[in-house]
Amino acid sequence: MSSDNPPDGFFAVNDDTAIGALYAAKRMGLRVPEDVALCGFTNGDRAKACEPMLTTVDQHGQKVGEEAASIIIGKAENTIPPEKVEKRIVRTKLIIRGTTKQPEKG
Repeated sequence: MSSDNPPDGFFAVNDDTAIGALYAAKRMGLRVPEDVALCGFTNGDRAKACEPMLTTVDQHGQKVGEEAASIIIGKAENTIPPEKVEKRIVRTKLIIRGTTKQPEKG
């Protein structure tokens, strides 16, 4: 953040990492989201417990787990052939909160 051209935002691997970055930014005297924007990835309870509340990607973790279990059970019970690569898509959703700037209407 002390470089001549510091980043204006961070996308973290999970909410806890983004919240850590939020507190680090505040300790550095940066304003969130005015000076730096932050986005997490999980949409856990802590995303709503920090100030400002964390913008995050809701990955629908329970649905991901259900799909993974379904594939494992299918392989174990031979309803999915062992050589078949099974792909499932669980759509994510961006939850915009206070750590990112709101898009300008125009």
